[in-house]
Amino acid sequence: MTCPDGRPKVIECIDCTGSGDVDTSSVVKHADGVDGARTVTGLSGRAILLNPAWTNPTGEWRVGLKQALDLFPRGLEGRVKAERKKAWDANVHAARVAIKKTEAAAAGDAKKAAAAKKEAEACLVVMDGADEGYDDPGPVFDCLVWHDGAEWCVALDTEETGDLSGCEAMVSYHLRRQFRRFSSLDNLNYSVSVHEDGAVLSICADAGAHGTHVAGIVAAFHPDQPELNGVAPGAQIVSLKIGDSRLGSMETGVGLERALIEAVRLKVDLINMSYGEASALPNKGRFARLAEEVVYKHGIVFVSSAGNNGPALTTVGAPGGTSTALISVAAAVTPPMMEAQYSALASGPVPGPVRGLPGGATYTWSSVGPTSDGDRGVTIAAPGGAISPVPTWTLNSKQLMNGTSMSSPNACGALALVVGAAKQKGVKCSVHLLRR
Repeated sequence: MTCPDGRPKVIECIDCTGSGDVDTSSVVKHADGVDGARTVTGLSGRAILLNPAWTNPTGEWRVGLKQALDLFPRGLEGRVKAERKKAWDANVHAARVAIKKTEAAAAGDAKKAAAAKKEAEACLVVMDGADEGYDDPGPVFDCLVWHDGAEWCVALDTEETGDLSGCEAMVSYHLRRQFRRFSSLDNLNYSVSVHEDGAVLSICADAGAHGTHVAGIVAAFHPDQPELNGVAPGAQIVSLKIGDSRLGSMETGVGLERALIEAVRLKVDLINMSYGEASALPNKGRFARLAEEVVYKHGIVFVSSAGNNGPALTTVGAPGGTSTALISVAAAVTPPMMEAQYSALASGPVPGPVRGLPGGATYTWSSVGPTSDGDRGVTIAAPGGAISPVPTWTLNSKQLMNGTSMSSPNACGALALVVGAAKQKGVKCSVHLLRR
């Protein structure tokens, strides 16, 4: 259960959105070179030098291509593009200096000088056009997938050099819990999984900082600094990515359905969903029906955020406040939290008190019911702010965030403690009993 760096222990990591999918149905054979070197031609056209330690009994290598910006969070994309633009500008400047030097070197010979000037002018016109039309598509990675006789292996050319001779192969995350980072520039971690007999590679990376922060509220574990622990420190996390990186982390119906299927397959005890949108009709739609099946048929406790659109009535979001099967969580704030967060203690009136939180109340923006069909809409309230871990690509270790996105995992962590204790004592803890 221990997570050495204090981050939640993720035992499975699955991209349910398809944003990390790579078509690796193309198969190539390697070419043998001198000293046992082997190369394959990637879909980028690069000759890729393979690690001589890799085992591939069939000699068949599946190749694919992935644009990094399909994987990078929006907040990271801007920083990476800015740094790459600096490198581009430096190269352009160096090229201009070299052209001028060539022109100057020919100054003693009139004929050569005229030719050098003409060539320099042509080069500068081309460079000016390229600089003016600069549009960086971001890094593009060659991807390799092969079977070593025991399991599917993966390697990515994240440096775009074609040299994988020193690269260590990866396997699907659930086998060894491996993860890497793309580069020191982006500092973004990723894991992989292989599907359809090697024809599809899935690269799973953060769509934003939100998911790590939420997971930390539940399960961050700092043995030497218990004040930094999550509510259920060390609880095992199954990460099911529903925020599509290509859509700025927006969830999709396909991603949500796949996530519920995986939750059932992996036999999780609880689901936390700190996502939500507006809904015209409560308890309607495919996701609402699937959520009911997950809860009532498979016995999984489903906790979700109520929404941040209050304080007006009937402002709960979907699915957290509009699906009967889910436990909907509003965002509570206590006087000590008010003091710590923006000195808000004396900032004016706040909504009515929350039972069980002396002197506390819900945040002014926390969504409330009832729903349009008369349901209460919100089930419980929990602290709606936390300082919790964030991904390394943010260049921070922890961050303060507020929202029902934070109250939902707080409640889910508390329920995880109850479920864990019940299991330890051999007590059957049904979703109905837990809800009561």
